Amino acid sequence: MKRTLTHPDPRTELIFREIEAMITAVSGTSVTTTSNNETIVVTTANHTMGTESAVYVDTSAGARTVYLNPSPVKGDKYKVGNRGTNLLTVNGMGRNINGDATLIIQYEYSTAQLQYSGTEWQII
Repeated sequence: MKRTLTHPDPRTELIFREIEAMITAVSGTSVTTTSNNETIVVTTANHTMGTESAVYVDTSAGARTVYLNPSPVKGDKYKVGNRGTNLLTVNGMGRNINGDATLIIQYEYSTAQLQYSGTEWQII
């Protein structure tokens, strides 16, 4: 996935491109920022959510897991998407997801949007 927003300052845009290239080269991960400040991570490996808004995981090489923030704040939101043909498990890290410890995203190009209610993650 490529970043679709370009920065009006060419120097800043160059820095963005260099950072994206370094992240991709080191980890097989790319980072994108959209026009509404949504930070998207695209990865081919297991992933622990941080400050990003969304993660899309390529599961083509095998099943993967996304670990949600273990210390969420009420109102935190994440999008988690499967971009491959294997299972993607979303682990609540001790916080349930609609009453279960994990959420399975089975189908390619399926995405779940989650919001923390203060007691558990809810699919919205």
